[in-house]
Amino acid sequence: MTVFRDAEGRAARLVFDGDLEACSHPPRRYFDARGEETLVIAERPVAPGSEDAEALAAAQDAEVAGLRKAETLRCR
Repeated sequence: MTVFRDAEGRAARLVFDGDLEACSHPPRRYFDARGEETLVIAERPVAPGSEDAEALAAAQDAEVAGLRKAETLRCR
């Protein structure tokens, strides 16, 4: 899980990449500070530079706009 924080240091977005051992095609999920899911991106092939790739990148950029990537938490 990756934590994105706002200017005051508060966690504002959490990004969870699913477990490849539990699921063959886990989605990437974005959550706000309340735990509400805000975006899901399915794990599927996308051609680099395609319109689809640009749309996915824009959606992800919008989720973390104005935030900083603070830390990545991993299973132990």
